[in-house]
Amino acid sequence: MKIRSLITVAALAASSLASTVASADIGFFAAVQLSRNAVPESTLLSVETRIRNGIWVYEADLYNDAATLKSTPRLNRDTGAIIQIETDATDAEEAAQVQAIFALLDTATIDFMDAIEIANGAAQQESAERAKLEIEHGILAFQGDYFDVTQIDVDAVTGGVIPHHGEG
Repeated sequence: MKIRSLITVAALAASSLASTVASADIGFFAAVQLSRNAVPESTLLSVETRIRNGIWVYEADLYNDAATLKSTPRLNRDTGAIIQIETDATDAEEAAQVQAIFALLDTATIDFMDAIEIANGAAQQESAERAKLEIEHGILAFQGDYFDVTQIDVDAVTGGVIPHHGEG
C-alpha cells in the first residue's frame, strides 16, 4: 500500500510540474513590450506565437519608418529571452502595404495592448495565436487569430469589434 501511495504522489508531482512547465507563457502583453524594446526605432505590426525548432516562441514583425526594413525578434515564450533578431529588406509590395498602414497610424486611438484585450473578450479566450495591424476593407484594424480558428477584427480608431460577413 505504501508503494502505491508513493507512486501516486510521484505521479501527481510530475503532473503538477508538467502543468507548470506547459503554462509558463510570458503572454502577449509581455511579448509586445519585449519586441518593441528589442527594436525600439521600429513600429510593431504583428506578434504571433508558434513552435520553431521544437520551442514555443513569440515572433514579431517591426518595420522602420521608411518601411524598407523588417525586423523579426524571436522570443522564448516561457522566459521572454531573445533567441534572435532577423532583419530583412522588404520588397516593393510589402513596403507599399506597410506604408499604407503607416499613413493611417495617426488615426488609431487604441494600441496592441488594448486591441488584444478587446479581441480576447470578444473571442471569450485568454490568449491569441496571432495579433496584427492591417487594413481590413479600408479600415485600420487589429486582427486577432486564435488557435480554434476564431478571428476577431478590432477597429483601431473606434476600438469596436468589426463584424464578419454573415454575422448579425
